[in-house]
Amino acid sequence: MSSKSTSGRSGGKRQRNIAVLGYWNVGKTSVVQRYVHDAFTPKYFPTIEQTYQKTLAFQNMEIDLMITDTAGQEEYSLLPTHALQSCDGYLLVYAVNDINSFEGLKNIYKKLQETIGTSRPIIVVGNKLDLGDRQVPFEKGKELATRWDMLFAECSACSGEGVEEIFTNILAHIERERRLVYLGTRSPRSDKCRLM
Repeated sequence: MSSKSTSGRSGGKRQRNIAVLGYWNVGKTSVVQRYVHDAFTPKYFPTIEQTYQKTLAFQNMEIDLMITDTAGQEEYSLLPTHALQSCDGYLLVYAVNDINSFEGLKNIYKKLQETIGTSRPIIVVGNKLDLGDRQVPFEKGKELATRWDMLFAECSACSGEGVEEIFTNILAHIERERRLVYLGTRSPRSDKCRLM
């Protein structure tokens, strides 16, 4: 897959929207910046909400990918409904060295279900693989994703390990769902999609 970052738009591109959700300080912005700019900033700067754009060739199409990097969600905060409803897919991110961020995904997922249902592709992502103080075993993350009928991945925004694959997988599942809707085998965003 070849890719380049762009700031403009041109005709003929297919726009896809992804939102990145998770508690504060799990590295959501770092994951997005690693994917879009192949860069990593070790300092933590709280995000309010920011949209990144990347144009890439994917499955014989030119994709204009819009990635909404949301503010860190605390247990009782509201998810940004306006940004979520137009998204084609979601990344639910936790830090493998922070069990509270992992447990917090349950609340974020519940709020996401209430906002948009469960009909769009979602990947559960464990970030910060490069840190040695793991609190969430791989098996625990995988078990949660399996229970929710989602894909699971781990990555390191710092080293870049696994980041490209996460975005490739979410885009592949978005395109798969769009094909099923186009072929009439699935209603648009109505029934649960099964991610393998």
